[in-house]
Amino acid sequence: MNSTSMRKYLLYPVICFCCFFIQSCNITEGTTECDIAVQFVYDYNMQYVDLFHQQASIMDLYIFDEEGYLFTIISDHTGKFDEDYLINLPFETPKKVYQFVAWSGLYTDFYEYSNEISTIENFLVRGIENDPSEKIISRELPSLWHGKITEETGRSHEIKTINLMKNTKKFRLVIQSTQENNPITVEDFDVRILSSNNTYDHTNSILDDPENRTTYLPYYSGDDEATGASLVELNTLRLMENRENELIVTYKNNGHTFNLNLNNYLNALRLEKYSGMDFQEYLDREDSFYIILFLGIKDQMYVASGIQINGWYTRIQETPLD
Repeated sequence: MNSTSMRKYLLYPVICFCCFFIQSCNITEGTTECDIAVQFVYDYNMQYVDLFHQQASIMDLYIFDEEGYLFTIISDHTGKFDEDYLINLPFETPKKVYQFVAWSGLYTDFYEYSNEISTIENFLVRGIENDPSEKIISRELPSLWHGKITEETGRSHEIKTINLMKNTKKFRLVIQSTQENNPITVEDFDVRILSSNNTYDHTNSILDDPENRTTYLPYYSGDDEATGASLVELNTLRLMENRENELIVTYKNNGHTFNLNLNNYLNALRLEKYSGMDFQEYLDREDSFYIILFLGIKDQMYVASGIQINGWYTRIQETPLD
């Protein structure tokens, strides 16, 4: 998929729309000058608080008619938004059904669109790999949100609400040796997450083949002098409970690896107060995971003796990095 051609394709309709948009109605903060306005809410998080205005910085709203044909695009890349932020729709709205698809965070250096978005069915979004041939992403991704509603218009001065879901997930991994006489350095290890989660349709459903996984590598790594631990930070896109998500830590000296089934451990090591929450909801609400991996030496190789995720700890007995 050629990202340059995608951007060229999008440029013309966006420019044309902006001209019409300026003449008809402005994006305003807290006022409704047109018949219909759209507001955005991101409270689908672990705080249950609307964080849209605190975290989001750009918005692209795609409007399709009931049959799924593209009607127009509204883009606002002006920066962070006020709490009462609204997008006013720049057209008189007869009684008609529209499909509103919102993507916030679609920076074109990191995400690309399908070559043709004349209809809602061929509107795809995907992350841009650093190395497409190897399906590798090794840089920090801007936060990405998705939301969609199908609504009938026609009433005056109504406000439509689009609830957003955050797709980007961050992992902070601390690799800690349990033996003071065996110091480690981040250069000793290769860390990666594997997941088939890089391509999305208008419903935020993942389209990638489960067997064709993307490799996420660290965008930050270093050693902590105070603790003697090695630090790694990497990110992924949306995690699904019905897809394999795997954390792999390889000891470079001898190639032994520790393969962690992320779904199993993220589910087992979440706080008890979230135990009644559906696991997929938990994966979608939580956007940051903090993992401490405790390693010891046995038979001249590292073994994982314990793991802590977001505050919960479990001991791993007799588990070789193999």
